[in-house]
Amino acid sequence: MRIAVIGTGAVGGYFGGRLAAAGEEVVFAARGRNAEAMRADGLRILSPLGDVTVQPVTLLDDLQPAGWFDIVLLAVKGYHLPEAIPAVKRLLHVETAVIPLLNGVEAVPTLLKHLPERHVCGGIAYIAAALEAPGVVRHNGGFARLVFGEIGKASSRRLEGFEAACSAAGITATLADDIEAEIWRKFIMLAPFAAATSLAMAPIGPVRDDPAAAARLAAMVEETAAVAKASGARLPETIVADILALIGGLPATMRSSMLQDIEAGRPTELDSLAGAVSRLGRERGVATPETDRAVTALA
Repeated sequence: MRIAVIGTGAVGGYFGGRLAAAGEEVVFAARGRNAEAMRADGLRILSPLGDVTVQPVTLLDDLQPAGWFDIVLLAVKGYHLPEAIPAVKRLLHVETAVIPLLNGVEAVPTLLKHLPERHVCGGIAYIAAALEAPGVVRHNGGFARLVFGEIGKASSRRLEGFEAACSAAGITATLADDIEAEIWRKFIMLAPFAAATSLAMAPIGPVRDDPAAAARLAAMVEETAAVAKASGARLPETIVADILALIGGLPATMRSSMLQDIEAGRPTELDSLAGAVSRLGRERGVATPETDRAVTALA
């Protein structure tokens, strides 16, 4: 398959690098020092699942013209999505599937405003990773999973092909029947998790161990689930208990990417996570007082 990765940070670098190492034709969009390092030394993945070096690396800016792709993996941060859309438009042909791997629940609606509906799919990445240095992805932990699917339908020959390519590359991948529900499910966990750990400036273990912090976290999970229900997400009645059990089973040392961004002085995805819970709650008439207080404090 011909695959473009827009946003070669930890997520795009890991999954794109695995696919390239397995022989897929992968082209990466990267900027600045990251692009320079990849041109000079390739893309390195350091992982408990096996280290990989992709060299040489094909960068999108070096292709004239760029041409079209079967799959576009969109792995930018939420605040970079608007500027990435013109680049995506240049890569499309009639069957191209655009799979956003952004955190939050607003990437698909945003893409549908700018791209023909037939191109827009949904996607989620489950991975603990960071860009350790330009051109170097450090994968932490033993899990790295992609979930993707067509919007509004289950079957998809093009995504079945991508699922097979992921499997051949050693990537755990699932073609979901209801990708919108899967996106909301992750959001109900991630938005409160990111807010709670960032407020505490601590990994999840100390948050769970502090009664007041744990209560705030549980309240934010309940509020986010209520927003999801008001938005039409098809989720089980046990979703709050399911998510709290999931958070309860996370390693005590697990830190949210938002906490890492705060500590490093980088921009955060607050607006795409807890900020979106507050904003969507107001639009749908759902009260989110605990999330609102977290957004104010973190902003």
